[in-house]
Amino acid sequence: MQTRFGVVLTESLRLRVGWLAVSLAALVATNACVLKRSGKETSPPGSGAESAGASAEEDQAALGKIDRVLNDLYLAHQPDEAEAKLISIIQSCEGACSAGVRARGWMYVGIVRGSGKDDQEGARDAFERAIKESPQVEVDRALATPATIATFHSVKGND
Repeated sequence: MQTRFGVVLTESLRLRVGWLAVSLAALVATNACVLKRSGKETSPPGSGAESAGASAEEDQAALGKIDRVLNDLYLAHQPDEAEAKLISIIQSCEGACSAGVRARGWMYVGIVRGSGKDDQEGARDAFERAIKESPQVEVDRALATPATIATFHSVKGND
């Protein structure tokens, strides 16, 4: 018997390959049963029953997107596009990401508004949202102007 890859299988080899496939299927089924009994079974994404690991994955994905927006848009002097993308990331992250990640997103929206668009009132609104999400959030001093840093500190209450 010849496979579609041009490999000739003898009857003995064909039987071994068949047993290997059956053994692999049995191993996978056994593993699924063990996970289910131990309570470590994972749920499909979006089912509403994601594990804590899925939240960490969502956090990492969102942080990666935030970094790309800052590097590709904000630092390229495209504040309107950067703000829109950041808000989109935060909205898609609602319920899936940690409060710390959402706070970081809002903090960067504040930096884009205050430092990129010279809109301190808009920055204040974003900083209030960031601090509401996570009071531990800090401003990224490397990307913020002194005026934006001052706005952040006035919102946080540590002038």
